[in-house]
Amino acid sequence: MTQPKFIITLDGLFRLGMVNQHKDLLKPGDSCLGGGYYHFDYIPTALSLTAHPTISENRSGICWKS
Repeated sequence: MTQPKFIITLDGLFRLGMVNQHKDLLKPGDSCLGGGYYHFDYIPTALSLTAHPTISENRSGICWKS
């Protein structure tokens, strides 16, 4: 199942995408420093980054918590 994930490479590049595993964001020769999950919050125009995909349902739909 694809999920919104991001990584930061050893070269300092930030990559995000809808992938099955974080390693799917790596290019040949890349090394990963870390990563997590992301969510676009369109009301304040923000990108939220978290270490875990914590999702809960509420009246407005899906609420991502960091």
